[in-house]
Amino acid sequence: MSLIQQLVTLHRVDSQFRALESRLETARTTLASQERQLEVLTKQTVDMRTQERQLKATIHSLEVEVASSVTRVEKLRDALNGSANEKAYKSIILELKHLEENKKKMDDQTLGEMQRLDELQKRVVDQVAKASERQRFCDIAKSELTERQTEVGVRLEELRGERDRAASSIPEDARKAFNRAADETNGEAMAPIAEINRRHREYSCSACNIEMPFEAVLRLTSDLNTIYPCRACGRILYLEDALRETIGPAPAKK
Repeated sequence: MSLIQQLVTLHRVDSQFRALESRLETARTTLASQERQLEVLTKQTVDMRTQERQLKATIHSLEVEVASSVTRVEKLRDALNGSANEKAYKSIILELKHLEENKKKMDDQTLGEMQRLDELQKRVVDQVAKASERQRFCDIAKSELTERQTEVGVRLEELRGERDRAASSIPEDARKAFNRAADETNGEAMAPIAEINRRHREYSCSACNIEMPFEAVLRLTSDLNTIYPCRACGRILYLEDALRETIGPAPAKK
């Protein structure tokens, strides 16, 4: 079997293998993307829960301070009624004024913190809903990956073995050229030459449609052990048997 025939055999197996592997990789990529998004949402939810706890703690602390201030005000008012001299009276009045001003500030601060807490809790509810929906997408993606692994797993291993066997008899430099072309063309390493107009000797690469010199096409009819890459797309070119027979071998050099 010629080198080109060996490469065509490898190409047919390799393209099937890569197509199935691509289906699995797409499912893996989709799942990974959904998991990353879920991770971000989960972290954001945890951060928001932390903020919620901190706000609640702040509000509780303010409420304790306000209650303490109210108790102190009540005691001062009782003391005010029983004050014996003007100096004590003025001192109590000043402290009451200070406590009432401070209480008003704490009341305003408490109200502001409660409003922040209310807004944050609404955001938490929305965030939890988003995380729940993203978890659903993750479950779907995971299920689809499992289904694809079950569906193509056995066939993928069969093709892997066939590909390894087909590649084993090909020289290393040719394998490297093939793999490089396959990697650069999403698994389409080879392309047959297409006949456009036989009368005018017009031929092209069937993959990218660039026109091929007839002399190059003619060489491919007889030289089946040399790799001819397309100068435009880099795929390894070959002639299918039916077309080679109609063109005929290149004339021998005199």
